[in-house]
Amino acid sequence: DTPGPAEVPAAEERGFWKAVEENPNDFASWTYLLQVVEKNGKLKQIQKAFSSFLALYPYCYGYWKKYADQMIKLVSNEAAYEVYNDAVIAIPLSVDLWTYFIHFIAEWKNGDEEEIRTIYQRAVAACGQDFRSDKIWEAFVEWEKQTDNFRVLALYKDFLSCVIQRHQFHFDKFREWIFFTPVKDVVTMADIQELLARHKVETERRRVENEERIKVEAEKARLAEEAAVKVAEEQKKEAEEEERKLQEEIKRMQDDYKAATGYVDAKTDEVKIESEEGDTQADETKADETDEVKVDEMTTKVKEEEKSDDMAMESEDAAVPQQDEEEDNED
Repeated sequence: DTPGPAEVPAAEERGFWKAVEENPNDFASWTYLLQVVEKNGKLKQIQKAFSSFLALYPYCYGYWKKYADQMIKLVSNEAAYEVYNDAVIAIPLSVDLWTYFIHFIAEWKNGDEEEIRTIYQRAVAACGQDFRSDKIWEAFVEWEKQTDNFRVLALYKDFLSCVIQRHQFHFDKFREWIFFTPVKDVVTMADIQELLARHKVETERRRVENEERIKVEAEKARLAEEAAVKVAEEQKKEAEEEERKLQEEIKRMQDDYKAATGYVDAKTDEVKIESEEGDTQADETKADETDEVKVDEMTTKVKEEEKSDDMAMESEDAAVPQQDEEEDNED
């Protein structure tokens, strides 16, 4: 069969097809090819070019959107839906791609709450933990506020449990919403009864846990007290033993000292001390008496020496006149 005009690439397209077939990693040639097929608007060439390119570069989410836009323009919304569905399967964590998909469904299924809610639920299940997913969560919450307030509280619970950018901003918006929204529009009577039942169960659980904790703490305190008493008794015994050893050592040292010095006991020591003091006093008295005798002897000796000197001087005086007389006789 001869291919129709829509299936035959234009001359400009053939050059880029040849380039990418020879070198599939030539990204620039791929982009030029996609631009050309979009401009020419041939469905078969668009499908072939985008399918081949996205098989090699699935993370280029912008080209998935371009492909879907061409399907909307040339085929149908159903065909575009298939493209978007393949896209989020290929890169499920792409927040931007899910945002494009949600906008597409919202425009296509305008008024169909279940379809729109389903695409939002798919999006937050796939990429709701991403740090930049807050814009999807926020759009989901704002849409639910217009449809069913009872779902908003549960949705906020899931939304704010994620680690996302601008968390404080979104929490403040939640506080503002819960403050101005009547309780009857947020929870049903069944919800209230369920909360009361859960509160009762939780209260009982906490009471039992507190009682168990008190018992455990009391047992720990008792064991700690017993251990402290035991330690105190052991320390007392050790101190008494140390005191006993110290007294024995002191007694041994006293006995050694007494044995070395000849002291028998304290009374004997006192007697010896008194005896020594008496001997000392007697020695001192005897010494005094001896000193007095020596002084008397020395006094007598001095007097005798003075007497001898006087007698010698008298003899000399008597001899001098006699000598003079002899000398005169000689003359």
